[in-house]
Amino acid sequence: MIGQQSVVVTLQDTARLKLEAAVDAASFARLQKGAPASIAVDALPGESFPGTVSILAPSLDSLSRRASIEIEIDNASGRLLPNMFARAQVTVGKLEGTLAVPAAAVYRAPGGAVVYRVRDGLAQLLRPKLGPEDDGQVAVLAGLAEGDEVAVSGLAGLADGASVKVAREAAGPAARTSN
Repeated sequence: MIGQQSVVVTLQDTARLKLEAAVDAASFARLQKGAPASIAVDALPGESFPGTVSILAPSLDSLSRRASIEIEIDNASGRLLPNMFARAQVTVGKLEGTLAVPAAAVYRAPGGAVVYRVRDGLAQLLRPKLGPEDDGQVAVLAGLAEGDEVAVSGLAGLADGASVKVAREAAGPAARTSN
C-alpha cells in the first residue's frame, strides 16, 4: 500500500550534467566563465564530451588553497550518467603579449618570490608582482621592464649587490610572450 507522502517515482533530466571540480590557485586566476572544457570519463575510454565552465567560486578553500568550479556538459546523447568519475581539461588564457620571465628566474624565498635583475655586472634583488605561470614562463605584472636581464641559475646563493658574470646562454631578458 502506498501512502500519500510516499515517493513513487523520481525523474532526472540528464540532457545537461554538471561536473564539480577543484583547481589550484594559479590555474583559477586564468579561468573565465564560459571557457571551453573537454570531459573524459573512465567508463568510456577514448571518448570526450564538450563542456563549458559555468560557475567559478568566489574564493579559495582556506585549507587546500583550491577553488571550486562547475562545468556544464551537454549530454544529449545520454552516454554520461550521474556520478560517473570524470576528468576535465579546461582551456585557460595564455600569457600572449604579457611581460614574462623564464620560470627558472624566479626564486621562491621565505619572504616571497624574488627575481635578480643583472645590471652593470651586479645582481639587483627585486620583488616584482608576478602572475600565473604558463609553459615555463611566469607573467610579470609590475617591477621589471621589457629587456631587463635576469639571472636564471645559481639563485639560491645569489645576494643583492653581488658581482655576477653573465653567460649568455644562462641569462634571459624579460620579454613579451607570443605564439
